[in-house]
Amino acid sequence: MKSLRLTKSALRTLNAGFAGMFLFLTAATTLQLPYHFSWYILHRRLMFPSRLVLGWAQIAIWEFIPTLYPLKRIEVIYVITAATLGFLGSLLMYFLWTKRWIGKVLVGLFILTHILVGWFLSFWLGDLVRSPAEICRVAVTDNVSIRILGYGPQNESWFDNYFVLSTVDRGQTWNQVLVQYYDTWDMGPPPPDCEGQELYYQTLPNDEFIWIWTKENLSISNDGGRSWQSWTPSCGVRERCEYGSIIAVTFEDPKRGHMKASLLFKPRGVVTDLYSSDGGLTWSRVP
Repeated sequence: MKSLRLTKSALRTLNAGFAGMFLFLTAATTLQLPYHFSWYILHRRLMFPSRLVLGWAQIAIWEFIPTLYPLKRIEVIYVITAATLGFLGSLLMYFLWTKRWIGKVLVGLFILTHILVGWFLSFWLGDLVRSPAEICRVAVTDNVSIRILGYGPQNESWFDNYFVLSTVDRGQTWNQVLVQYYDTWDMGPPPPDCEGQELYYQTLPNDEFIWIWTKENLSISNDGGRSWQSWTPSCGVRERCEYGSIIAVTFEDPKRGHMKASLLFKPRGVVTDLYSSDGGLTWSRVP
């Protein structure tokens, strides 16, 4: 009978751990989903409860993950780490909760500060956003036009995310070309515009192959702007990746491309040549 009671206790402890893992996994996945203009406001609103769930874990992940894992797909490591912290943290809290009144006090204090940290981060990062504003609109070809939408926090005049959209039916439907983030802390990268100073667009003579790029993003259409595929040289602002920014992109045909990109690491300011043989989906230093 005693052995049975111990088994039930162990199962309850494991159940608490798995519940915390699932909760943290869901919250972290919500935060790492890519932005899309069709549900961006809902996405940012869902980030608020997600940050409340993750709390202190967000700070731990932000501090250590980019240093330990300078990977292109760092979002996957973020989610896995959050799920692991959720499992271990829940095991610890369940253990403390069963240890008389002092354990319950410690758990209560931790949960309170945990939620306060999540609330502060959500407020600081501006998860409550206002309706978008159209920055500009311009024709790329006779059939394709693009426009830029800016989203910003409520009660603020600046934008922190810009969406470049395209249309081939005079604005009846829009497709997402790329997303340009703006980090107010670092004051960069520059927001895209329609004057060709921060957003560049070019086509091959048949107007079916179109490429649009900023310093941070490249998007390519093989069907005259009806659909787009993206390539990003860096993970994001302040995250470690191989290449820092795009300088220029040219294509000889729908397969062969040439890019000039600056290096993110030392020596700073050095420009390298990258080549693509699959229409800009992948790039390497080998022609």
